[in-house]
Amino acid sequence: MTTAQTLRFNRLLNENGRAFMIAIDHGMVFGPLQGLEDAVSVVRTAADCKPDAIVLGPGLFEKTADIFSEPNAPKVVMRIDFLIAAESLLYAGDAHRVVISPRRAQSLGADAVMMFLSLDTDNGVFAENLEAVTTAINEARDIGLPVIVEVVPWGSLGRDKPVDFARLNTVVRIAAEIGATAVKTVHPGTPELLTRLVESTPVPLFVLGGPKTEELEGLYTATTEALSCGAAGAVYGRNVWQSGSPTEIAGRLRETIRAF
Repeated sequence: MTTAQTLRFNRLLNENGRAFMIAIDHGMVFGPLQGLEDAVSVVRTAADCKPDAIVLGPGLFEKTADIFSEPNAPKVVMRIDFLIAAESLLYAGDAHRVVISPRRAQSLGADAVMMFLSLDTDNGVFAENLEAVTTAINEARDIGLPVIVEVVPWGSLGRDKPVDFARLNTVVRIAAEIGATAVKTVHPGTPELLTRLVESTPVPLFVLGGPKTEELEGLYTATTEALSCGAAGAVYGRNVWQSGSPTEIAGRLRETIRAF
């Protein structure tokens, strides 16, 4: 990681070296999910929750750039790729494409970029995905922009199956080895497995929130558990903006992460 990448990445973190991010990039993959129909309003609410960063796509960022120009606004982590995962698009098979370059994202105002690296994809899509991520990482290094690689088990070969820890561990390590500044991924299922995953990943690892849950105490407990296992923080989306009280939930998550 270059000096410029280090400086920019560290600005995403709180004083304890961790981060709480709110993800609002779901529309780029899943379309207008319940609670995300008025995406501009969701971004404004998310910013009021004072996370360390917000993850969103380039089009939505351009519609909400004024929010991020305010004093003490969250940093911008821009989603720059597309992955087939929505139920309505599964007929098209596995596919991954870059939608804008890291250089373009930086010119729009991104503090970092995020890309998918999908497990369990068919017909050579994993290799194509890996090549695209590697190309973006190399460009981002040249311009000093951090790249967070999101390793997800969303391919057709693993859909509706338990996460294969060995494969997850391998691909997370590959993401780190090809130059990812940090990795975002699913909780592998147990504290022991998450600890192993963190220990074998030589870059900061963030856990993602996953589908909406009504077990909020379980969400807070899982967040503390992830931090105890060595995670660098968490990235939550639906469990914040699909809830009836996003400010309250995000505030508790933010303070949990900042106080750890």
